[in-house]
Amino acid sequence: MKTKSLSFYIVSLLAVFAIAAVALAISYSSHPTVSATDGKLNLSSLNSGTIIAVGGSWEFYPDVLLGAALSLPDDTVSQTNSQQLRTLPDMWAGKPQANDNSFGYGTYRITFTKLDTNQYYGIAVNDISSSYRLWVNGQLCIECGQVATSQEDQSPRIQNMLAGFKPDAAGNAVIAIEVSNFYLSAGGIEDLPLVGNYELLSTTIARSAAIDTFFFTTLFFLGLTLLALYAKIKIEKTALFASLLSLSVAVRIICAQHRIVFNIFPSLPWEFVHRMGYLSGYLLMPLAGLAVYSLHYVKQRPFLRNIYYVWIAFTILFVFLAPATIYPKFIVIYKYLFLVAAIYFMYVLIYGKLNHKPGAIPIAIGALSLCIGTILELFAKSSQAVVSSMTFILISSFALVQMVKLELTREEKERLESVIILDSLTEVYNRLYLDNLSRNNYLPDKKKHFWYIFFADINNFKYINDTYGHPTGDIVLKHVAQVLKHSMREEDMIFRYGGDEFVILTALENTKNPQDIIDRINATLAQPVEAFGHILHITLSIGTALFRHRDEKLDDAILRSDREMYRIKQQFHQKSLSTPSSVDTK
Repeated sequence: MKTKSLSFYIVSLLAVFAIAAVALAISYSSHPTVSATDGKLNLSSLNSGTIIAVGGSWEFYPDVLLGAALSLPDDTVSQTNSQQLRTLPDMWAGKPQANDNSFGYGTYRITFTKLDTNQYYGIAVNDISSSYRLWVNGQLCIECGQVATSQEDQSPRIQNMLAGFKPDAAGNAVIAIEVSNFYLSAGGIEDLPLVGNYELLSTTIARSAAIDTFFFTTLFFLGLTLLALYAKIKIEKTALFASLLSLSVAVRIICAQHRIVFNIFPSLPWEFVHRMGYLSGYLLMPLAGLAVYSLHYVKQRPFLRNIYYVWIAFTILFVFLAPATIYPKFIVIYKYLFLVAAIYFMYVLIYGKLNHKPGAIPIAIGALSLCIGTILELFAKSSQAVVSSMTFILISSFALVQMVKLELTREEKERLESVIILDSLTEVYNRLYLDNLSRNNYLPDKKKHFWYIFFADINNFKYINDTYGHPTGDIVLKHVAQVLKHSMREEDMIFRYGGDEFVILTALENTKNPQDIIDRINATLAQPVEAFGHILHITLSIGTALFRHRDEKLDDAILRSDREMYRIKQQFHQKSLSTPSSVDTK
């Protein structure tokens, strides 16, 4: 099974890596960055097959929410007193309020020139904190949340959105993005807006959202499957913690990436979704730690397990009780906690591999993938999709290991059951198993079928044992058992009742004659058996009884078939008093 397990792990992990790589490649599309200068950008080279990320210096108007006017080429707002130039991405310190200079509002402005007047363009905005409006040439195209000049009037909502627009007759498009923030630790535009052909941009965003949906669905159902396995058969707690990790990352995907949760539940409170996004992210490492800890690869240290529990409890309380403005500040602490946990993960898994612990290699590969993905997000500011795909690899590794363990458990269970219910010599069911059936007294109804009991006894078996020895008798018993197996169907049940006696339970159609089975057995037994150079002719005395399983006990039917067998056996002895049926013909 070890070789089979290794092959299964290799093939399965290669498939998992391939799925994760393809999904990540689709969702993590790289777009060229084009930089604006002094709030203007010439897009004459932008064709219908290209999407660009627009960075560079944009005009910024602090404490100004005149998006409609600012989005007109001849706006009436004075640019001399309040205009600034800010480089995107830009998280600004706005109007000081409540001792937090990240609170405030303002408007970003950029002018696109040399656009194709016959083309319909799109602009996609991501992660603008914490509510915004987007105007193009004086037209309101997007409104996300309620933009306002005070916390009382603002309704926060962060959601990635796409706006379509056409340039004016001169090929210009003036974009104004009003932003207000009174809830988060920083306001402004965190990610570069994307600009390109509307259909192409829409398809790209939909494809990326579809990958998020795929990862969410896969991790959600993997989590539920592992949780159900743990609840039903109480396998090791690794399955429990791996399921919670999988469900947590699934929640993070729909709450913190493309925020597709709003497409499913548009009326969900924004603050709840925002808190769940942070909570699911912060729980990633302690849940992964508990999953690795519960593998029992190293000596169990309860204080370490308790540290993870305290970490989880603190995180839950912190996220739901603390103001959202301090969430990002905890990331600095989280980075160092993650590094310590990651080192411990690798130590446990390497120790498990060196000590040949089951599943150490695939889980180590999955854990390493998750650590790499988390490092890229925390320290290299990569897409959150990287962590999703790496978690998919880790959870798949846990699931594969559990599948192998369940298969090994099933095989061991079957082996033990075989030891308990099979006769070791003849490899048919033993008397213990028949007695158990008798106590339960249950056989299923079969339409147009009757249950029959066959009681078989080897004629002159004592003579064989006394004359040729018990090893020869054992060969005869094995031979008779094989003949009975060959003569009966797979669903029929054959038992070694004791000594040289066998019992058969079979359901026959009401048109079948049980004597036909006896004749078939005797015909097969007509072929002699060789044992230690002796040629032996074996015969059976077989008694039959109809078992009325609704009206009588199995023991009573067996007793009737036993009596019938003795009657037939007496007839056999009367015919062959002087010559045993198993004479050595050598």
